[in-house]
Amino acid sequence: MNILTFLEDITLSPYVRGTNMITAHPVDSEDQLIIDQHKYYDFDINRLDKEFTYVEDEDSTLIENAAKVLERTVDTFVLQKVDEVKAGHRVGSDVTKTATISATNTLTITAGFASTPMLAGRGVYNVAKKTWYQIIAFTTSCICTLKDWDDTAYSGGASAGGSWIFEAADALVATKTNIYGYICELAEALNEDEIPDTDRHIVVPSWVYTLLIQASELTPDIAIYHEEKVINGKVGRVAGFDVHLAPGTRVNTETEAVSENTGYEVLACHTGFITFADKFSESRVVDAELQFAKLYQGLFLYGAKVPIERRKAGALLYCRAS
Repeated sequence: MNILTFLEDITLSPYVRGTNMITAHPVDSEDQLIIDQHKYYDFDINRLDKEFTYVEDEDSTLIENAAKVLERTVDTFVLQKVDEVKAGHRVGSDVTKTATISATNTLTITAGFASTPMLAGRGVYNVAKKTWYQIIAFTTSCICTLKDWDDTAYSGGASAGGSWIFEAADALVATKTNIYGYICELAEALNEDEIPDTDRHIVVPSWVYTLLIQASELTPDIAIYHEEKVINGKVGRVAGFDVHLAPGTRVNTETEAVSENTGYEVLACHTGFITFADKFSESRVVDAELQFAKLYQGLFLYGAKVPIERRKAGALLYCRAS
């Protein structure tokens, strides 16, 4: 599946009476969204089970359960794309190190981390060059490899020594007092890249939602309460974001690079950050050939893609409970 991303802003030119206008030709970048996730369910309901169970509608109950499991699986898959936000768009506890970089892409840290940290995919900032790069891999506690934020080869050149900032190496401790401020920092990251202030969303685990309620900055969605339903987990609005609740284990977690606690990666983004495609390829009920039973089967296909230019439409809050 092709995804088109337009890389250039439309040009505004001065209009001169009596002269012809110059027509611009917008340039687009094409990405491929691959449907690489294939999930199925296949369960039976025996005739005897239906005769002796106290459940009135066993078929619908089990199919609804399969749908909920699928929903949780898809949510978890999509939220793992949080690691693809643009370098510099992570709000967390940064760590500054002195390091030497080769002309290729090998960054050697003078004083390494305590152990091999989970920093692959995160951004690192060269203070002297005022430029963000992305960490490809962290092979030891002292050596990692870099690339430019747009997935091209490292172009920063060599330097002996200097300060490098590893973004969100550790999780911030979130409380009802500071959670609103952290979410405002996410909004600031999107604002700096001129991401539209409409259609912004943030997906939070249950404990962060509780903090927002206690902080009193969360504006309840009045329409939800009038309709007595929650749409796509939407529970309110804060700092320009529609807040969506992702209960259970849906929100991605990572081990801190220094303190080695577990932190949550909370995704804040514009709707343009990620493209998702899905299809129920097959859904059927068939008779079991050698049993007095029916087989309930379904095949669901889906995939998601964050085009490189759209990474700037996402931001990440790396946090944990106190």
